[in-house]
Amino acid sequence: MSQVNSTKVLNVSQIDKDKVLIEIEIAPEKVKKAIESAYREVARNVKIPGFRPGKAPRSIIEMRFGKEYFYEEAQKELLTPAYIEVLNTQNIRPIGSELKDVFIEEGKPLVFKIEVQKEPIFDIKDYTGIALTGGPIAVEESEVDSKIEDLRNRHAKLEIVTGRPAAMGDFVIIDYQGYINEEKSEGIKGGDVMFELGSKKAITGFEEGIAGMSVGEEKDLFLKFPNDYHSKDYAGKDVRFNIKLKEIKFRQLPAADDDLAKLLGEFNTLADLKEDIRKKNIESKTQHQKGHYREQICKFLLEKNPQVDAPETMVDKELDRIIKNYEIEFMYRRMNFEHYLQATGQTVADFRKRHVQDAERNVKITNILSSIGEHEKISASEEEIKERLEKLALSVGKTYSEILKHVEEHGELVYMREEIVHQKAYDLIIAKANITIDPNYKCTHEHDEHGHEGHDHGDGCCDDGDENEYECGDGCENPEHAHARNN
Repeated sequence: MSQVNSTKVLNVSQIDKDKVLIEIEIAPEKVKKAIESAYREVARNVKIPGFRPGKAPRSIIEMRFGKEYFYEEAQKELLTPAYIEVLNTQNIRPIGSELKDVFIEEGKPLVFKIEVQKEPIFDIKDYTGIALTGGPIAVEESEVDSKIEDLRNRHAKLEIVTGRPAAMGDFVIIDYQGYINEEKSEGIKGGDVMFELGSKKAITGFEEGIAGMSVGEEKDLFLKFPNDYHSKDYAGKDVRFNIKLKEIKFRQLPAADDDLAKLLGEFNTLADLKEDIRKKNIESKTQHQKGHYREQICKFLLEKNPQVDAPETMVDKELDRIIKNYEIEFMYRRMNFEHYLQATGQTVADFRKRHVQDAERNVKITNILSSIGEHEKISASEEEIKERLEKLALSVGKTYSEILKHVEEHGELVYMREEIVHQKAYDLIIAKANITIDPNYKCTHEHDEHGHEGHDHGDGCCDDGDENEYECGDGCENPEHAHARNN
């Protein structure tokens, strides 16, 4: 991790069990630079009679505003980054802070004291020898075959069909125009639209009506929109579709052989591909199993440690995080979280209130795991932090340096360390647990309409793996991808 030599911790005093007073010094050259920056900002933006913008001498500006104004502006620039840097280097997880004292004078170090309320540490009972139950981890041959079939479908090609009418399972390209009360509807029309017959992505009777048509044929379908159709303009209305069939294509699957394996660019033989599928499936099921163990661990430790509380400040931050996660998920689904709230008759305040119990549970689990990590002297190594940052950079398309700079400047490094400590705490508890493997064990987590569970319980729980682990190569002719391109 990068170190900034201009910030120095002079003293850390323990006020009580979870509160410290930190005295921090910022180097004089950095103070001078911040004060000069404040002067330049004023000179650029304030009109001084007799001087062009940005050309007034510092002494004139100082007479007008006073030195204290520029000292205050310099403080705004310096204090927060220095505080965040100290939290990162001292590995302090704050839940609140209060500035107690500041000394600033040009040519001298800036020294300030800040009182920090840390995440509480508790004495956690009975976290070794926990009874856990899981299912066997094995890969059936049918699972491998199913994945091979999925890969065949994903790498299928579309072949043009001649000499026969369209049938269910074909991909068709059509032009269509809808008429309501024999008036042309601008909202019900499409040109060169491709979709799969039998996919049930259109209203009842539409795909069935196209089946049996030949290329070049034109046909009218008299249908009715469902009463619960998503658009109120069309719900329950009769419509005449004028359809022209322009092309029929059939999905041609590649053979399940060595050529399919080579198509993925990583394997020479089908046997190599199958072995990789088995390996990835085992890894996925192992992570899935760990998620089940983590849920059982959380439930047990919460019951055994009622002394662990959830400070209000931490609950508020956790609610912020829950809302942020929802916003991100809605964004990925090309939906708007605000619109969701409006559609469900909720305000943000209502949403927060509804998730308070989830947030309190998450905070208690955080405090339990952090306390176990403290007791067991668990830490995150620099190599583990670097690996986490590299994965994050790869996932968001940024460089390692850009991600490092971001997490340092936003105070996220300490929480990244905490996540690693929590994972290690889970692993330690699992390693010391009494585990029973039950062939009939089933996942019993309840999921809401978004696929969320009512709380967080660690990475990997109920995660069946990445459906897109075998990426398409160049020249992909996947029919689903073709559908996306044409719509």
